[in-house]
Amino acid sequence: MSTPHIDCPVPLQEPSPPIERSIEKEFFEKYVQTEKCEDEKPPVRSVERSTSDLDEAQSELQFLRIENERLRKEVSKLNEQLKDKERLDIENKREPPPNGLPSELMDQLDSAADRLHKLNAVKDLKLLQKEMESALLEIAHK
Repeated sequence: MSTPHIDCPVPLQEPSPPIERSIEKEFFEKYVQTEKCEDEKPPVRSVERSTSDLDEAQSELQFLRIENERLRKEVSKLNEQLKDKERLDIENKREPPPNGLPSELMDQLDSAADRLHKLNAVKDLKLLQKEMESALLEIAHK
């Protein structure tokens, strides 16, 4: 309360200082912004789950790459054996077996071809990895 003015019989009430009001207003605005930001943040568990899924996909991709390289070497070795066998057949002028290849070599080639066919999944995993990385980037930007 202030002292009464000479002209005014009723004492005037002083308004609260504008500084206090602006501080209260700033505090309230920051509180509201904080609440909004927390609502807009991506769920941490979702990001952690996506990260762990990405890690698993990357480790599986690495395993498949190693397996793919091993199978390529095996197929190359079998092809060399086949070429050597054909060369020996030509040199010795032997008649080749009725189907053209020994059954053991055919079985090995079929097995290697099946494994290589299964390893086409490496391409699919690469695509999955790219999609997961872009999804993580989207989540991080939100």
